[in-house]
Amino acid sequence: MTLLGMSFEGASKADLETTRFLFSALAPFVLLVLLSFPTPAVRREVLDRFFAKMHTKTRPDPEEDRAALEAAYGDPESVRAKKLLGPDSAWEFGRPSWFDAAGFFGSWGVVGLIIWMLWLVTRLGAPGFDTTLGLLGIGALLAVIFGILIVVTSLGRKGKGTGRDAS
Repeated sequence: MTLLGMSFEGASKADLETTRFLFSALAPFVLLVLLSFPTPAVRREVLDRFFAKMHTKTRPDPEEDRAALEAAYGDPESVRAKKLLGPDSAWEFGRPSWFDAAGFFGSWGVVGLIIWMLWLVTRLGAPGFDTTLGLLGIGALLAVIFGILIVVTSLGRKGKGTGRDAS
Protein backbone atom coordinates (compact mmCIF):
# COMPACT_ATOMS: atom_id res chain seq x y z
CA MET A 1 0.00 0.00 0.00
CA THR A 2 2.92 2.31 0.62
CA LEU A 3 3.92 1.68 -3.00
CA LEU A 4 0.63 3.34 -3.96
CA GLY A 5 1.61 6.46 -2.00
CA MET A 6 -0.41 5.82 1.15
CA SER A 7 1.18 6.88 4.44
CA PHE A 8 0.50 4.91 7.61
CA GLU A 9 2.69 6.87 10.03
CA GLY A 10 -0.13 8.04 12.34
CA ALA A 11 -2.43 5.08 11.77
CA SER A 12 -3.82 3.11 14.67
CA LYS A 13 -3.72 -0.68 14.85
CA ALA A 14 -7.40 -0.78 13.89
CA ASP A 15 -6.70 1.36 10.81
CA LEU A 16 -3.84 -0.93 9.79
CA GLU A 17 -5.95 -4.07 10.26
CA THR A 18 -8.84 -2.58 8.29
CA THR A 19 -6.55 -1.59 5.43
CA ARG A 20 -4.92 -5.01 5.47
CA PHE A 21 -8.33 -6.68 5.34
CA LEU A 22 -9.52 -4.50 2.45
CA PHE A 23 -6.33 -5.20 0.51
CA SER A 24 -6.57 -8.95 1.19
CA ALA A 25 -10.22 -8.97 0.10
CA LEU A 26 -9.85 -6.89 -3.07
CA ALA A 27 -6.38 -7.79 -4.40
CA PRO A 28 -7.33 -11.30 -5.66
CA PHE A 29 -10.24 -9.91 -7.69
CA VAL A 30 -8.11 -7.12 -9.15
CA LEU A 31 -5.45 -9.69 -10.13
CA LEU A 32 -8.11 -11.98 -11.59
CA VAL A 33 -9.45 -9.23 -13.83
CA LEU A 34 -6.02 -7.94 -14.84
CA LEU A 35 -4.69 -11.41 -15.67
CA SER A 36 -7.82 -12.30 -17.64
CA PHE A 37 -7.06 -9.68 -20.31
CA PRO A 38 -3.81 -11.24 -21.65
CA THR A 39 -5.12 -14.80 -21.23
CA PRO A 40 -6.36 -16.30 -24.53
CA ALA A 41 -10.06 -17.20 -24.67
CA VAL A 42 -11.15 -20.83 -24.76
CA ARG A 43 -12.84 -22.01 -27.97
CA ARG A 44 -16.65 -21.67 -27.94
CA GLU A 45 -17.17 -25.40 -28.70
CA VAL A 46 -15.15 -26.44 -25.64
CA LEU A 47 -17.05 -24.01 -23.42
CA ASP A 48 -20.42 -25.11 -24.81
CA ARG A 49 -19.64 -28.75 -24.06
CA PHE A 50 -18.37 -27.97 -20.55
CA PHE A 51 -21.33 -25.79 -19.58
CA ALA A 52 -23.82 -28.19 -21.17
CA LYS A 53 -22.47 -30.81 -18.78
CA MET A 54 -22.55 -28.43 -15.80
CA HIS A 55 -26.14 -27.25 -16.46
CA THR A 56 -27.61 -30.71 -17.12
CA LYS A 57 -29.18 -32.28 -14.05
CA THR A 58 -27.75 -35.64 -13.04
CA ARG A 59 -30.14 -38.60 -13.39
CA PRO A 60 -30.10 -41.70 -11.18
CA ASP A 61 -29.96 -44.06 -14.16
CA PRO A 62 -26.60 -43.89 -15.99
CA GLU A 63 -28.26 -44.49 -19.37
CA GLU A 64 -30.76 -41.66 -18.84
CA ASP A 65 -27.91 -39.45 -17.67
CA ARG A 66 -25.83 -40.23 -20.75
CA ALA A 67 -28.83 -39.58 -23.03
CA ALA A 68 -29.54 -36.22 -21.34
CA LEU A 69 -25.89 -35.22 -21.75
CA GLU A 70 -25.84 -36.19 -25.43
CA ALA A 71 -29.03 -34.19 -26.00
CA ALA A 72 -27.44 -31.16 -24.30
CA TYR A 73 -24.23 -31.57 -26.32
CA GLY A 74 -26.27 -31.73 -29.53
CA ASP A 75 -28.27 -28.58 -28.76
CA PRO A 76 -26.07 -26.00 -26.97
CA GLU A 77 -28.68 -23.29 -27.68
CA SER A 78 -31.09 -24.98 -25.25
CA VAL A 79 -28.46 -24.66 -22.52
CA ARG A 80 -27.74 -21.02 -23.42
CA ALA A 81 -31.48 -20.23 -23.23
CA LYS A 82 -31.45 -21.20 -19.53
CA LYS A 83 -28.90 -18.51 -18.62
CA LEU A 84 -30.01 -15.99 -16.02
CA LEU A 85 -28.67 -12.95 -17.90
CA GLY A 86 -29.74 -14.05 -21.38
CA PRO A 87 -28.34 -16.40 -24.02
CA ASP A 88 -25.69 -13.96 -25.28
CA SER A 89 -24.23 -13.22 -21.85
CA ALA A 90 -20.70 -14.37 -21.02
CA TRP A 91 -21.84 -15.08 -17.45
CA GLU A 92 -22.90 -18.69 -16.92
CA PHE A 93 -25.37 -18.25 -14.07
CA GLY A 94 -28.35 -20.54 -14.54
CA ARG A 95 -31.89 -19.35 -13.93
CA PRO A 96 -32.85 -20.65 -10.45
CA SER A 97 -35.73 -23.09 -10.13
CA TRP A 98 -38.25 -23.28 -7.29
CA PHE A 99 -36.17 -26.14 -5.88
CA ASP A 100 -33.07 -23.89 -5.87
CA ALA A 101 -34.97 -21.07 -4.16
CA ALA A 102 -36.43 -23.44 -1.56
CA GLY A 103 -32.95 -24.79 -0.82
CA PHE A 104 -31.48 -21.29 -0.53
CA PHE A 105 -34.17 -19.90 1.75
CA GLY A 106 -34.43 -23.18 3.67
CA SER A 107 -30.71 -22.99 4.41
CA TRP A 108 -31.13 -19.45 5.74
CA GLY A 109 -34.07 -20.68 7.80
CA VAL A 110 -31.81 -23.29 9.40
CA VAL A 111 -29.22 -20.57 10.08
CA GLY A 112 -31.95 -18.53 11.79
CA LEU A 113 -32.96 -21.55 13.86
CA ILE A 114 -29.37 -22.09 14.96
CA ILE A 115 -29.02 -18.42 15.94
CA TRP A 116 -32.31 -18.67 17.83
CA MET A 117 -31.03 -21.77 19.65
CA LEU A 118 -27.84 -19.90 20.56
CA TRP A 119 -29.94 -17.06 21.93
CA LEU A 120 -32.00 -19.54 23.97
CA VAL A 121 -28.86 -21.15 25.39
CA THR A 122 -27.44 -17.75 26.38
CA ARG A 123 -30.73 -16.84 28.10
CA LEU A 124 -30.83 -20.01 30.24
CA GLY A 125 -30.41 -19.03 33.85
CA ALA A 126 -31.03 -15.33 33.18
CA PRO A 127 -33.35 -13.62 35.67
CA GLY A 128 -36.96 -13.67 34.51
CA PHE A 129 -36.38 -16.37 31.84
CA ASP A 130 -38.50 -19.50 32.05
CA THR A 131 -35.94 -22.30 31.85
CA THR A 132 -38.57 -24.95 31.09
CA LEU A 133 -39.79 -22.99 28.08
CA GLY A 134 -36.20 -22.51 26.89
CA LEU A 135 -35.43 -26.21 27.15
CA LEU A 136 -38.64 -27.06 25.29
CA GLY A 137 -37.64 -24.63 22.53
CA ILE A 138 -34.19 -26.19 22.25
CA GLY A 139 -35.72 -29.66 22.16
CA ALA A 140 -38.15 -28.63 19.42
CA LEU A 141 -35.34 -27.07 17.42
CA LEU A 142 -33.20 -30.19 17.71
CA ALA A 143 -36.18 -32.30 16.59
CA VAL A 144 -36.62 -30.08 13.52
CA ILE A 145 -32.89 -30.25 12.68
CA PHE A 146 -32.79 -34.04 13.04
CA GLY A 147 -35.97 -34.35 10.99
CA ILE A 148 -34.40 -32.29 8.21
CA LEU A 149 -31.24 -34.41 8.36
CA ILE A 150 -33.26 -37.63 8.11
CA VAL A 151 -35.23 -36.34 5.11
CA VAL A 152 -32.07 -35.09 3.35
CA THR A 153 -30.16 -38.33 3.89
CA SER A 154 -33.10 -40.42 2.69
CA LEU A 155 -33.37 -38.27 -0.45
CA GLY A 156 -29.64 -38.66 -1.05
CA ARG A 157 -29.90 -42.45 -1.11
CA LYS A 158 -32.33 -42.43 -4.04
CA GLY A 159 -29.67 -40.95 -6.33
CA LYS A 160 -26.82 -43.08 -5.00
CA GLY A 161 -23.97 -43.46 -7.46
CA THR A 162 -24.99 -40.57 -9.69
CA GLY A 163 -21.81 -38.57 -9.39
CA ARG A 164 -20.38 -37.29 -12.63
CA ASP A 165 -16.67 -37.24 -13.33
CA ALA A 166 -14.91 -34.21 -14.79
CA SER A 167 -14.39 -35.66 -18.26
